[in-house]
Amino acid sequence: MKKFKTGDIVQLLDPNLPIVGLVMTRDSKKNKYLIKFSAGQQDYYSEEELMLYVHGQK
Repeated sequence: MKKFKTGDIVQLLDPNLPIVGLVMTRDSKKNKYLIKFSAGQQDYYSEEELMLYVHGQK
């Protein structure tokens, strides 16, 4: 089941790396989302590693 859609703004749940990124696509074979953080930084993350970003929420 898809939790996020392309264009959603998400935050990593890792307390050591709480950065915000943009969902670019979902790889159904890997069952992971491609998240873009900056012009040159992107990586794949599972649903369990992400949460929908809400401005001002900690």
